[in-house]
Amino acid sequence: MATTTRPRTSSFSRNPLAGPTSQVPGLKPGPNGSVFISSGIPDLDGILGGGFCLGSLIMVMEDPEAPHHMLLLRNFMAQGLVHNQPLLYASPAKEPKGFLGTLPNPISPKDEKPRDHA
Repeated sequence: MATTTRPRTSSFSRNPLAGPTSQVPGLKPGPNGSVFISSGIPDLDGILGGGFCLGSLIMVMEDPEAPHHMLLLRNFMAQGLVHNQPLLYASPAKEPKGFLGTLPNPISPKDEKPRDHA
């Protein structure tokens, strides 16, 4: 009697996107078939090579002396809202509206101020 073996799949294997990334708001194609999502901070996206790699796990350590983690969180969540992505904000605060009111507003190109490169 012949036995057949099924290929092993892991529950942790990546699930490729069903369609092209151009149809999914907020996603950008990267090298080698990778897909990136913006951090909401263009300069940080440049340092990261295009943003956060979709499907990756990002851990940001909180520093009570310098709350830069909140800047990243606010910009990342605002980026998701701009592209109509679902968001989950979990906090011990009773009213999350207080946090959501601190998210930055989108800037249109006509509103953007030129930078001084001195």
